[in-house]
Formats: sequence, C-alpha cells, structure tokens
Amino acid sequence: PAVRAEVADSFQFWLGPRNLAQDGFLRRHSRSSPDRFVPLTVFKSFGKLKTLCQDTAELEEILKTTPGVELRGTGETAAVRGVEDHSVREGEQDQVPLQREALELVQKGEYARALQVLQGMM
Repeated sequence: PAVRAEVADSFQFWLGPRNLAQDGFLRRHSRSSPDRFVPLTVFKSFGKLKTLCQDTAELEEILKTTPGVELRGTGETAAVRGVEDHSVREGEQDQVPLQREALELVQKGEYARALQVLQGMM
C-alpha cells in the first residue's frame, strides 16, 4: 500500500502544475502528442520509478485509481497524462497546434500558407 501511494503521488507530481511546465524532458514528451499522453515507458525510465515499480500491469492498476491522472492503453501502448494540462507555461501561447498546422501545409506543398501560420506565432 505504501508503494502504491508513493507511485500515485509521484505521477501526480510529475504531471502536476508545480513540475510539468518546468520539466523540459516531460514537457517535450507531453507536447509531442496532440492529446498530451506520454508513454508509460518514459516514466519507467525514471530512477524513482525504477526503485518503486517496473511492472506495467501493476502501474496501470495504480494509475487507474489515481486522481488527476488519465491512463490510455495497456502494456507497451500504455500512456498517461494529467486530467488538467500543465504543459503550457503561464502566459505562454500553446504553439504546438500552430506548428502542426504549418507542418501539414508544408507536406501539402503549401509553403506560403505555412509561413503565414508560423509568422502568426510571433
């Protein structure tokens, strides 16, 4: 029970307002996915979680009941995110959707429109 609580507390901290906006590593992982889910394998690489629990099924069970945390998928496809997104810093415009839009335009060969989207971010 104590280990389960420590795992839950750790995920709440990692994905919470005091940590996520300042944690460049987790922030990049969170923002690289449009739905902000981070693969569970990313967290399993953390030293603290290595000492607490490496069993994916057990982690999934803990996370299913952890307030403020959402779990999607199972096994190797399991991913987690905070119910509330804290990956955008206060006062910062979330540029990720605009960057994705510009990339899609470039892939379609619409370079001028992609440039307009990117200029709109500045």
